[in-house]
Amino acid sequence: MTIQRSLRLSAARRNTLAACLAAALAAGGAGATGSKYHSADAYRASSDGTIFGALRMASADHTKIAPSDAGMWPALDLPTRPADTIIVTNCSDHDPGSLRDAFATAQGGGVSVIDLTTLQCPDSTITLTTGAISTAQSLIVMGPGQDVLAIDGSNNDRVFISTSGLAIYDLTIAHGVDDQGLGGCVYTNGMLHLLRATVTGCQAGDGSNYHGYGGGAVAGGGLFMQQSTITNNTALAAGVAKGGGAWAAAEVIIEQSTIAENNLVSTIHAKGGGIFASNGATISDSQVLNNAIESDAGHAQGGGIFVSGGDASVTNSIISGNGAHSQASVALGGGMRGGNIELIGSTVDSNDVASGCNACPVLGGGAVGIGQILALSSTVSGNRALSAPGSAGTAAGGGLATGVPGNAGQIGLLNSTVSGNQAIGGGNGGAGFGGGMAGFYGSPVVAFNSTIAFNAASDFAGGFVGDETYAPQLNSTIVANNQAQGLANDISPRNPSDSVTITGSNNLVKAVGAGISFTAEPLHSDPQLLPLAPNGGPTKTHAFGGVSPAIDAGNNIAALPYDQRGCPYARVVGAAADIGSFEVADHLFGDGFDGEPVCP
Repeated sequence: MTIQRSLRLSAARRNTLAACLAAALAAGGAGATGSKYHSADAYRASSDGTIFGALRMASADHTKIAPSDAGMWPALDLPTRPADTIIVTNCSDHDPGSLRDAFATAQGGGVSVIDLTTLQCPDSTITLTTGAISTAQSLIVMGPGQDVLAIDGSNNDRVFISTSGLAIYDLTIAHGVDDQGLGGCVYTNGMLHLLRATVTGCQAGDGSNYHGYGGGAVAGGGLFMQQSTITNNTALAAGVAKGGGAWAAAEVIIEQSTIAENNLVSTIHAKGGGIFASNGATISDSQVLNNAIESDAGHAQGGGIFVSGGDASVTNSIISGNGAHSQASVALGGGMRGGNIELIGSTVDSNDVASGCNACPVLGGGAVGIGQILALSSTVSGNRALSAPGSAGTAAGGGLATGVPGNAGQIGLLNSTVSGNQAIGGGNGGAGFGGGMAGFYGSPVVAFNSTIAFNAASDFAGGFVGDETYAPQLNSTIVANNQAQGLANDISPRNPSDSVTITGSNNLVKAVGAGISFTAEPLHSDPQLLPLAPNGGPTKTHAFGGVSPAIDAGNNIAALPYDQRGCPYARVVGAAADIGSFEVADHLFGDGFDGEPVCP
């Protein structure tokens, strides 16, 4: 214990790191200034987490949000050939009847449709040889299918430039380049709408440009993706790089889509390996995979997604395998960086955030919120926050971290699992704490019917860090099998002299550091958790092995109908709810017989 306490942050050290972090956050854009999501609004009005009912309502009644300027587009079920349709009749670059000719023909008010749906081209490609195709008209470009036809920029210029709005349906846009660093394949001043479209193999910047925005696309009026893919794009900059896949000046809405394998490389600052959203992001039924940020001298933020000036809502989605790495400065959010963040029925796993800086903070291997983080029926696992070995760098929140103080930086879990995350400090005066979760400035953790297990920190608070002023609240939650310095340590105070009293009841907490007490003493025995596995539902959970003391020992004061897995896995089976996010049950389905479940 003496060694552990000696490595904790002194007040002076915390102030230095806080100043460094504050500068990075200021450079990264404003934090959340208000949420469009009613559950987050309601939650922020609460100081004790009792408003989890509002978060449940968001899950039960989560409606899709249309783009703010969606009215400019006709209904998606367009007539076969509207009167303002221009049909492309050949696959050449610039002959009459070509795609370029169709763009030039479109004029006047309203929205014109460029129709390529019947076109058959050699190698399934229209290759542009005379530069980008430009328009001042709002256009819908309709193809025969993203696997059937590609518009290829030949690595010579962009593919499309629009000073208005642009919609691309059923096409692949590929191999565009803009050496100045503004949208490798697509640049539009208005909204960009992708429907069953792919943007791939594009590059913004050649490395000599100061700004590199939107490796695949720049959208001046927001980005709306449906059943689309942005993949294998790159943005390069000698100064500031944003959005390896796409950069949007307004809100971003992503539905049933994939953002994958995009890269962002900058000499100074880098933000948003996959997507940079300037005014909030709503992501549903989508994947953000294996995007990466590399910054030489500045900070790196949001390996998969960076959200500035608004909140992020992630529903039924996967954020996995992303990374944010700075050689010499602050690094935040391996998977994502947002204002207030909601995770609903989602998985955040195997993301890394790291810095080679000698004395910089590294926060949020999975996600960092410059506001609150609320997780409902979600799993955060296998993420890492890593400081340079032998440095004085501090790593906090291997899974989740927040970067604002007090209730504004609360981390809330409901029916969720935080497992197998790591926070590893530099070891030479730099601590690693909050293996699972951490409020860097001091914020409460509020968890109902959740499991926080198998996380690790190099120095203290293997599970999460407890704050004396903003004390944690736990109800029917397992905090067990977490480690710090290789020893059992589930919860520790932020400072060795602090006394942290955890409120709530019906919990199982195996091992706590000195200074931690409870208003209702938890169980301290082994919950006998099995490895994280797909036990049903959309996210992985820890089932119980053998006869666990957590069975029928919890509560359901949150009035949850189901455990983390959702219907048909009831939250209460037996005398009482099981502690944690998983409920043991040999259930019958809604009709009273084994077979297909009957769910609302």
